[in-house]
Amino acid sequence: MIIGFDGSRAFDENRTGTENYSYQLLKALARLDQNNSYIVYTRSKVIEKFPQNFLFKEINWPRFWTQGGFAFQTFIDKLDILFVPAHTLPLIRKPGLKTVITVHDLGSSIKIYQSRSN
Repeated sequence: MIIGFDGSRAFDENRTGTENYSYQLLKALARLDQNNSYIVYTRSKVIEKFPQNFLFKEINWPRFWTQGGFAFQTFIDKLDILFVPAHTLPLIRKPGLKTVITVHDLGSSIKIYQSRSN
C-alpha cells in the first residue's frame, strides 16, 4: 500500500502540539512498518534518516500549500490512502482517494456550540 502523509508540520524547528504529533507519528511508523510505502510531503528538505520505504517529497509552493501544491500532488502520485495529521484537508484531491485526518480538539468547539444554542 502507498500511503501519502502530510509532513508539512512535522519538521518545523519550533514544534508544538500538532507538529510534535506529526513528527512522533512518522518516527513510530518508521520503526514499526516496513511493509507499506510512504510518501511524505514536506515544505522543506528533510535531512533526517528514515527507512527506504519512506520517500520525502518537498513541495515548493509559497502560498496556499495545502490547497495548491499538496492538492496537486495527490493527482500525480498513485496513492492508496492519504493521511493528514491535522485538520486541513485539500478540498480538491484525486477523486476516490481514501483520506484520513486527525481532529485534535473538539472540546472547546462543543462548549461554544452548547452556549450559543441555549
